Amino acid sequence: DPLTNDLHSTLVETATPEITFDDDVDEKGLLAGEGFEFCPEATLVATHLADRMSKWGGASLIIDYGDISPQDTLRALSKEKGLRSGEAATLPLFERPGLVDITADAHFGALSLAFESRSGIKSHPLQPQAYLLTELMGENIKEYLNVMRRGYVEGMPSSEEEVYHLAPLVDRQGMGSHFKCICAASEAMGLPLGWNMREMIQMMEKAMR
Repeated sequence: DPLTNDLHSTLVETATPEITFDDDVDEKGLLAGEGFEFCPEATLVATHLADRMSKWGGASLIIDYGDISPQDTLRALSKEKGLRSGEAATLPLFERPGLVDITADAHFGALSLAFESRSGIKSHPLQPQAYLLTELMGENIKEYLNVMRRGYVEGMPSSEEEVYHLAPLVDRQGMGSHFKCICAASEAMGLPLGWNMREMIQMMEKAMR
């Protein structure tokens, strides 16, 4: 604002490249005046990766915090005194410009559509990070889970300490759920590693409720 020298949200008078995305994202069901979040740069990256996979093969693994179609997640985060490791305070968006981190959740729905806009590319379902890491433990899963349950022990072997530090990443009450992932790959590759146990884990979690 030129009068107060403050930052604030505003409406543009004409369409911008960021909102002319009909070919990439179909936001059906939005009512007049409703908002949604969309990152055109992220969609361009996903489309570029899809082009490369169509030509040379391979796969793309995307891990971030977000959802299929996030709304109202733009926020300012700051590491404040008294918070535990990994925690941050959410502040008004324009309270400390230049001194806080501005972030927003990933729009996984838009990324999936961008990946599948290229022939022969399949975007596998969005799932919690915990599912992926649980499957990657492979045959060591029981041993690893026992180490995580036991917690930190002074003098524990370095190999076990590394496993202990994985615990927050698979915690379904924490980062294991906050962070999600999708995998895009050639349809010929079938189900990628990390997605094979998805339905089984979902059934186990449902049974435990």
